[in-house]
Amino acid sequence: MSFFKTFLNSPVGPKTTHFWGPVANWGFVAAAMADLEKPPEMLSGNMTGVMCVYSALCMRSMVLAAEGR
Repeated sequence: MSFFKTFLNSPVGPKTTHFWGPVANWGFVAAAMADLEKPPEMLSGNMTGVMCVYSALCMRSMVLAAEGR
């Protein structure tokens, strides 16, 4: 029980955005994987555009972090 209590109250535990941000990001990946099984006419053009912009922003931040800016 002590491990769970420590995790729950940690600075990066489930009470913070440091935990839920990555969880939400993996939710986007899961949604995109689920869309692979759908026929093309059922896919949302708006959501596809949003996913492309979101991915581009994430790639940009990863490149900047790798360069040390």
